[in-house]
Order: sequence, then C-alpha cells, then structure tokens
Amino acid sequence: MGYKACAGILGISQYTARDWLHEYRSGRLLSEREAVSAGQGRKREPGPDDRSRAQRLRDDGLSYNEIAEALGLSRSTVRSWLRPERRQVVLQQAPRGEQLDLFSPDA
Repeated sequence: MGYKACAGILGISQYTARDWLHEYRSGRLLSEREAVSAGQGRKREPGPDDRSRAQRLRDDGLSYNEIAEALGLSRSTVRSWLRPERRQVVLQQAPRGEQLDLFSPDA
C-alpha cells in the first residue's frame, strides 16, 4: 500500500504520510516515549488549571523555560498561553501615533 492510500485511511495529509514513511525507512522514526526523552513532541497533555498556574508563576518572575519545566509542558505552549496577554498590555501602554497624510497641504 502506498503512502497516499495510507494517508486517506488515516485522515492525514499525504505529505505527512510520506515523511513518516521516509523516517521509518531511515530508522529515525521514534516511539512516543523515545521522542519525549529526546526532547521532541508533546511532554504531556495540559490540565485544566495549568494555564492559571503558568500565569501565577510568570507573575512570580519565572522565565518561560522555568515554567515549562515546572509544569512538565513545552516552552512553546507556555509562551503561547502567556504572550497574547503581554502584547495587549504593551499596546495599551504605547498607543500608536498619528499617521502622516501625504495629500494634505501641510505635509
């Protein structure tokens, strides 16, 4: 069976199936346990209160890496949870300046 047929059965992109096949044939395809120990893939599923715990740890001055390690999550997950709130605060503190009108006679 080819990778296109496998992709259809699994409901994934044919390109993902192709990449998995190449990884398998090269001997680089890792089990979930091996991937986690190698620093790849999801460490664990986030819990319902992890986001609020991450925010409290950030308020205490911990870095994204320290929070990720403490919660057993990836740094990317922690960063994506906390970053949008930070951007909103920055936008509120620094309003945009007026735009220059190139067609006005004063310009």
